[in-house]
Order: sequence, then C-alpha cells, then structure tokens
Amino acid sequence: MNCLSVRQPWASALVMGAKTVENRTWLPPKSAKQKRLLIHASKTPTEIPRWARTQLDAWGGLMLEDQLGVILGVVDLDTAERVEHCQLPWAEGPWCWLVSSPLVFREPIPCRGHLKVFEVPDSLIRAQLDRAIPPAEHARRQREAARLSREGPPRPPDPRGED
Repeated sequence: MNCLSVRQPWASALVMGAKTVENRTWLPPKSAKQKRLLIHASKTPTEIPRWARTQLDAWGGLMLEDQLGVILGVVDLDTAERVEHCQLPWAEGPWCWLVSSPLVFREPIPCRGHLKVFEVPDSLIRAQLDRAIPPAEHARRQREAARLSREGPPRPPDPRGED
C-alpha cells in the first residue's frame, strides 16, 4: 500500500481528521490517486505557527503528536489541486492533496520513512488496517484512558447499598 511521510503534528492532524489538505510541491503519483494512503509520522517533528497550534488545539488535542517514526493510520487520497483552485483551510500548496475518510491505527506501526510516496508491504499493515478506528472513537478511548489513569477504575457498587 502507498504511504506518505509527514512531519508531526501534521501527520496526526491528517489521521485525526483535523486537516483535510496535505501541501506538497509535487503531484501524487497516479498509482496513489483515489486510493487509500498510509500516513507515516516522520522522525523529525516541525515547529508550527501559533495560529496553527490554536486551530489544532480547538480539536481537543491530537493525542498522537508524540508518535514519531511510525505509521499512524490511513486516509483516502481523493485528488490534488493547484493551490489557486483550493479554497479549503490549510491550503498552502503549490499542490493541495485532498484527503478524506481518516482511520487511526490502534497500535502505530514502526516503519522507516522515505521521501515521496513509498510502498509498504501489505503483510506489515494488514492486521492494523483491519482494526483501524475512526478518529472520534480513538479520541474517546484516549480520554477514557487518561481519566482512568487519573482516577483509577470505577469502584464496584457496595453490596449493602451504602456509598
């Protein structure tokens, strides 16, 4: 399956559905258009402008930004447009790759990234691809795990009916 390395936090923003445009200086290969595209978080994060951080924080935090050097999930690569024809948020171009239908892997897959689109063997991703979940479900699970780490598991009810 085709894969694209993207610096954090943009990789998280794509698989969490916060960002539907990936800006590139080149067109995607024809073999990648209108197909599923794995999103790999490169080992080198990038600094982001304050306005972008505000936008990302409005999504409630992406909760995947600490993941580096792994495949985070998958999106549909719908098409690519020149920036002057793309009126979507995040469009900076010169080519805007439009993505949709993000899914998050339950367990990120360690993988070495590459420049341009690269091929990942199906055998490496099949199990995670079959278990991938929508971003909202991933966020709900992350919030629940954070709550449990703060509060501990819920106490069973008192059999005597006393609290």
